[in-house]
Amino acid sequence: MNKDTSSAKDFFLHLLSSITLYMSAVAFLIVAFQLIGYFFPDVSVESWRGDYSSDALRIGISMLLITLPIFFWTRMFLAKMYVTEPERKEFKFRKWLMYLTLFVSAIIIIVSLIMTVNVFLSGDLTARFFSKVLATVFVAIIVLTYYFSAIKDTLTKQKRNMYLWATSVISIALVVSSFAFIGSPQKARLQRFDNERISDLNALMYVVQNYYATHEVLPTSLDAIQSPDMLKENTVDTITLKPYGYTVKSDTTYTLCATFDTDTKDASAPRDSTSGWWDSSWVHQIGEYCFERTVDIVPVKDGFARPMPVVE
Repeated sequence: MNKDTSSAKDFFLHLLSSITLYMSAVAFLIVAFQLIGYFFPDVSVESWRGDYSSDALRIGISMLLITLPIFFWTRMFLAKMYVTEPERKEFKFRKWLMYLTLFVSAIIIIVSLIMTVNVFLSGDLTARFFSKVLATVFVAIIVLTYYFSAIKDTLTKQKRNMYLWATSVISIALVVSSFAFIGSPQKARLQRFDNERISDLNALMYVVQNYYATHEVLPTSLDAIQSPDMLKENTVDTITLKPYGYTVKSDTTYTLCATFDTDTKDASAPRDSTSGWWDSSWVHQIGEYCFERTVDIVPVKDGFARPMPVVE
C-alpha cells in the first residue's frame, strides 16, 4: 500500500468523520434544547423575548439533516476499509481523534453530573434543567460507548448497525416532531414578513414620539415626519408596497395599522425569541390590525418634559 496516499486519504476521512460527528451532536442538542424550551419555558426570561427560538430550531434541523448522514457514510466507508486493510486501524491520527472524542465525552458527562448535583443541592432543580442535562448526557454516552467499542476493536458490524439505526430513529423522531412547531417553510416566510412589519411600526412609534417632543402636537400623517430634521423611517410595507395606516384619535392618542399574514394572539403559545421586537403590546391577528398608542408627557432629569409612549 502506498503510505503517503493512504495516509492522506485516512487523514481526511477520519477528520471528516470526527467533524460531522461533533456537528451532529451539537445539532441534536440544539433541536433538543429548543423543544425543551418550548415545553418548559423559563419564567425568569424577560417578557419581550422567549426561551424558545424557531430560527435556532431550524438551524439545528438543517445541521442534523446534513451532517448526520455524512457521518454515517464515513463510518461505513471506513469500516469497509478496515475489513480489506486491517492495518489502517493503526493509523495514529485515527487513534488521536478517537481518544480526544472519548476525553471530551467523559468531561461533558462529569461536568453535567456536577452541575446537576449542585443545582439539586441549591433547590433549583427543574424539569427544564434536568431535561437539558439528560439530553446532553445521553448524547455523550452514545458517543463514548461507540468509540470505546471501536478502540477496543469490539465494534462488530451488527453492533455498529445497531448504533446507526438507533441514532437514526431517534434523530428522525426529533426532527419530525420539530416540524410540528416550526411549521412549513411558507409559514416561516410569512412570520418573517410580519416581524419586519412590527419592527417598522415600533420604529415609527418612536419617531412619532420624537415629533411630539419637538412640535408638541401629533403629526397629521406619516408624511409629516418625513422631513430633513427628522429620522427617516420606512412608512411603507416593503412586502405589499402599501403604506402603513396612521390615524390621530385625540391630542395624544393615535393608531398604527398594518396587514399581517400570521396570528400571534395565542396566549398559550410560548414566546419565540426569533423576533427581537416581540412583546405583548405587539400581538396581532391575521389581516389588518391596528395598535393604539398614547404619547404621555412625563418629567425627566434635566427638567424638560418629554413624551413617552404608553402601550396598552
